[in-house]
Amino acid sequence: IGRREDLATCMDMVTTSAARLMNLTDYGVSVGATADLIVLPCQDANSAIAEIVHPTLGIKRGRRSFARPASVLNRP
Repeated sequence: IGRREDLATCMDMVTTSAARLMNLTDYGVSVGATADLIVLPCQDANSAIAEIVHPTLGIKRGRRSFARPASVLNRP
């Protein structure tokens, strides 16, 4: 899986397709929907799949469940 189209398919597998398989009726971004999400430090969806990134924030039912601060490089 190296083409951009394939990467988009992978993102769909872990988002909309997974929600559809679980019969989630309130999936997606809309007013009143459950706020379950993770924040990835990426430029776009393809980068989220192609690169190894660690989530920086997780929210479950509208409440922060974890936060990972950005790495800091210290001078020697």
